[in-house]
Amino acid sequence: MIFSLPYIIFAIFFLPFQWIPKSTSLSKQHYGLNRFIIISFLLFIGCRGFIASDWISYYPFFQKLPPLHEPSSIPFIEAWPWEKGFLVLSSFIKIFAKNYFLYQFILFGIDLFILNLIIARYVDPKNYVLTYVLFFVFQGFIIEVNLLRNAKSILLFLLSIRYINERKIYYYVLLNLLGVFFHVSSVIFFPLYFILGHRFSKVFLFSLFFVGNLLFLFRINYLVAVIALIEPVLPGRLAELVVNYGLLLGNVERASIGIGFIERTVVFVLLVTLQNKLLKKNPLLLPFINQVYLFVFVYLFLSEFWIFVQRISLLFVAGYWIVLPAMYNIFDKSKKEIFCCILFFYCLLKMGVQCDEPQYQYSNFIFSKQNYEEALINVKSQ
Repeated sequence: MIFSLPYIIFAIFFLPFQWIPKSTSLSKQHYGLNRFIIISFLLFIGCRGFIASDWISYYPFFQKLPPLHEPSSIPFIEAWPWEKGFLVLSSFIKIFAKNYFLYQFILFGIDLFILNLIIARYVDPKNYVLTYVLFFVFQGFIIEVNLLRNAKSILLFLLSIRYINERKIYYYVLLNLLGVFFHVSSVIFFPLYFILGHRFSKVFLFSLFFVGNLLFLFRINYLVAVIALIEPVLPGRLAELVVNYGLLLGNVERASIGIGFIERTVVFVLLVTLQNKLLKKNPLLLPFINQVYLFVFVYLFLSEFWIFVQRISLLFVAGYWIVLPAMYNIFDKSKKEIFCCILFFYCLLKMGVQCDEPQYQYSNFIFSKQNYEEALINVKSQ
């Protein structure tokens, strides 16, 4: 609990602001509160020190990376085995930021700017606080500190959702094609253009949910057989991953029942029940509602391989950030109180669990000197 305490305090600190009376207009109070939240996130996440584990590879990468205006940058970008869009952006940032922590701060600042655009488009201004808290608690923090490349591809996908609603497939494809140059997982988003904009019936959704629960609860294995069937025709890199992760052995870690199962079940049932009300109030929410369904189904249908659940669920968790505040909006006063009480205690529990490891010991480069070699020794000794 000691390692997760700063994250718990940060998450629950903002919740009382949700209940400050706000006018329905875009008042000075609204703008002031939004600026306060953004500055707080920039200070807490953007100015972080060596937290989690991705810095182990990103710090030496940044030290070696030439600025984009130097001739050596092109061969470096061509040789480094990461997505080229991320490498070009990083090399461009290094023109202005020679310090790794300033680079890290700028990367997060870009993400926060895009996130704010998305929130402004889809969320009622009265629920901005709640949305930022949900972002922080439901994997947003983990994505930002431990998945630097993936974060960009996910946010580009969220920007592209506008073009699902507007039926502009070319813009949708272009944004997610750009996302591929930041993380290859963006290829998953291309076919979703034809899924996320579709309104599914309650019968269909509950039928899938029932089948998924059978697979999950009775630990029915089917993915090993599917992977064994397609493995001979997989391209080299994917075939290599199948072997490296031991996916054909059938004895890898799988998802288990816990508090998260209850959370996802409650959210799913509530969302299917309230879907029509939500869409009547804001039709633009449909792609985010379907993201929540996909998030739940990933846990149920891919539970055979925990590595699949971990990696793929993160691509759809943003549905929580946008849809849960919309659900809160249509509750009556008593249900809002219950919702906020549950969220308060769930923030304590979720941040307590996901950040209760020595690698998440909080540090901030503004207040403490950061030493890569010492931090690396501490991580390897744990």
